[in-house]
Amino acid sequence: MQKITDEAGIGQLSRARKQGLIQIENVDPGDVMDLLVSCIASAKLAQSGIRNEDGHTDRIVETFVDKLSKYLSSGREYLIFDEPIAELTEAAVREGVFVPAKGPAGMCAQAMAASGLMSRLPTFPTATVDEIIDIRSELAPSLTQFRSAMARASKSIGSAPWEHDFADGVHNEWVETVLPSIEAIKASVTDNSSLLSRATGIVGATNKAIPGLAVFGPALLSHHASIAAVGGAAALAAPIMQAIYDRNKVGNEIRMKPFYFLYAAAEALH
Repeated sequence: MQKITDEAGIGQLSRARKQGLIQIENVDPGDVMDLLVSCIASAKLAQSGIRNEDGHTDRIVETFVDKLSKYLSSGREYLIFDEPIAELTEAAVREGVFVPAKGPAGMCAQAMAASGLMSRLPTFPTATVDEIIDIRSELAPSLTQFRSAMARASKSIGSAPWEHDFADGVHNEWVETVLPSIEAIKASVTDNSSLLSRATGIVGATNKAIPGLAVFGPALLSHHASIAAVGGAAALAAPIMQAIYDRNKVGNEIRMKPFYFLYAAAEALH
């Protein structure tokens, strides 16, 4: 059993479970680990076209269908479907087995749109759970802006999140809006980084003429530099100080862009 769980990467979920980010549903008979092992074993057998006939299978299916039906009916859940489950859900809704909440499936659409966009980041599919949790914490302010963008984007996709056409809508959103925004952010980050380089270039040639400038110039590069300068050195240091102010201001503006979270997540995982 331990070998199966290790190979499946179940251990990676420990931190997420402790932080309350995920919850594993329990169904009798057995405990949570029994259920996980049964699911993994069923998936492995299914790859070979074999049905798992152990005592958990029917109960797992019944519990899954029951809970999925309830979640769809509530309309208050951030559900994410893989392709097989999306097809199952679409068929069940069409046949009246599942009855989604009235009105647009907002939260589910937001989650599916976010998942679809993040899967397009080259490094994201291979990221570990710990890396994802760390990025989520480090980019919390930008994550708020990203969620707001997903609420807007999901409204522009006409299909329900479990319908086949929804993936086409996400693709269109990526091509028309998200990718151009990420490219613009990249360009802004590059330009902002060069602000300080250009400013230090102004005073670079005069470092030898004013020795004090060579000493306190590097110190100005910190965000909280406190420097006392006199005479000509102070005048020449002004461009650097202005560049630091401008860089920090522009940097804060960049981090509040709707899709900065995607850009920064990709960079962090690179």
